[in-house]
Amino acid sequence: MHNTMKKITYLFLIILLLVGSICQASIEIERVVKFNDTHENTVIIPSRFGESFIDENTDLSALRNLEIQHVDLVYTSFKLAEGFDQQALNEQRMRKLIALLAQIGKKDPSWRAICQTGASTVEDAKTYFHGFILHVGANLNYESQAKFFESFQKKPSTKKVDNSKSTTLKFSSGTTIDIPTNAVVDKNGKPVKGEYDLVYQEFRDAADIVFSGIPMTYTSSGTEYNFSSVGMYEIRANQNGNELQLNKPIQIDFNATAVKDDVGFFKMDDNTGEWEKIEDIEFNKEAKIEGGFLNDIKEEEVGDEFVIQNVQASVTDSAYSWAYSDWNNHRYYILSSATFDDFLERLDVSKELAGKVVSMDKSIKHLKVELANGAEFNKEIGELYVGRWNNNMELGNMGMDNDMNATLLRGGGDAGHTYPKLVRGLNSPKFGVYNCDQIYRIGRAQNLTPTYVDAATGKEIKNKHVACVMDLTYNGAFSFSPNYVTCNVDGKNVILLFTKDKKTYMLDAEAFDKLGVDQNSRPVFAMTDMTDQLKSSKDLSQLLKL
Repeated sequence: MHNTMKKITYLFLIILLLVGSICQASIEIERVVKFNDTHENTVIIPSRFGESFIDENTDLSALRNLEIQHVDLVYTSFKLAEGFDQQALNEQRMRKLIALLAQIGKKDPSWRAICQTGASTVEDAKTYFHGFILHVGANLNYESQAKFFESFQKKPSTKKVDNSKSTTLKFSSGTTIDIPTNAVVDKNGKPVKGEYDLVYQEFRDAADIVFSGIPMTYTSSGTEYNFSSVGMYEIRANQNGNELQLNKPIQIDFNATAVKDDVGFFKMDDNTGEWEKIEDIEFNKEAKIEGGFLNDIKEEEVGDEFVIQNVQASVTDSAYSWAYSDWNNHRYYILSSATFDDFLERLDVSKELAGKVVSMDKSIKHLKVELANGAEFNKEIGELYVGRWNNNMELGNMGMDNDMNATLLRGGGDAGHTYPKLVRGLNSPKFGVYNCDQIYRIGRAQNLTPTYVDAATGKEIKNKHVACVMDLTYNGAFSFSPNYVTCNVDGKNVILLFTKDKKTYMLDAEAFDKLGVDQNSRPVFAMTDMTDQLKSSKDLSQLLKL
């Protein structure tokens, strides 16, 4: 069947009765010789050739409380008479289905028409399937997704705040939150007395985003766009387990992940998952965080990731350069490519020196050693630098000064370290999810109904819960019903599949690219079981080198 199916690029206009009013929508038409495909998590509702009839023996009671994520309408192109109005018949069938299943009108699932072209006689046409294929599954809204992926997520930061005082909170990412006096009230609007817990979390790369469950689409003037994020955050508050509300806006100086043009600041509606644009963002390229901003943060609260990011900002990979930072009794090095390659050769020669390396990440040219061994490593790397310099004097300046301590601003070193990615004064009037994003439209979008198989066994993967598409050319991730996903044909796509029991499968970008999905809308995804390797967003980030 897969070889006989061809997607038609024009649109078929239909009229749907949605939530008591008539509106127009457009769905794609897919042409097949004869439809005989089956997928997990589907319910079949048969009709008859040439009739709007839906079989009265079909038991729809089990569908009442299910989430209908996608609907396929299957029919034949063969006509009894030349003037037969197939579109009108399809509209009648769809209206009857919507009348029977109210949740279709409320949830507005995606639709597709599947036109069978193989029948040449009435007798043939009557042997073909006619009717609906309903693709059902779990609700994929933000709340349910966040709960499903909770074990994969980074733990949020929780801080005690005295509501009677103005408070400034500083986080290891470089973000600062200013909270005015009596800013927080209970559900009845009464000011909170005493301390409450402020819970704050950032989503900085596509791995964080995919496990957040946060929707990454934005609709403006009837047009749907995708987000490419330069950083998102969620901020909430509670006291004794009771959710609190903001009575006064709080101000956030957010350290974004990148400086880009045309970035907007958005707030998500907790109930609908829809985004509202608040304002455009202008990056302050002279923004600074004063020296000593980490004085109130315990060393054990700052992870390797932040320290490494801080050092990376001090190294130009095209130069013969290196930098380090001392933190929590360790020295963290980032080397430029040439420096790192030379130092690896030195480690190959000196097993004693190699044995003093606590950890190494070749993808980012990082070394971690105990602080007590820092002087020895500085000497070894410095000798490489001097040797390279002496051999290349005729080339002039080799790059930036080396032996640079990329301080974490604990009151010494380069006080006033520049943070060009800092966005000052983001006004957050309510608790919730906020996003700093560019928006874009997919140039060549393709809707797919894949078959998922385990690459090791060749067996179909069962109990599918959600499929996530990560286009690595952007910073975002998108969740779909496994039976109907949308991808950017020209993107660098990674597909993740999660089962109901949280088994995790992945199709990498190289394997996806070989499938030629622009010519085949029903591909077979041979997925690698990554359940043991992917336990967290950090695991995914390191695997994909985000």
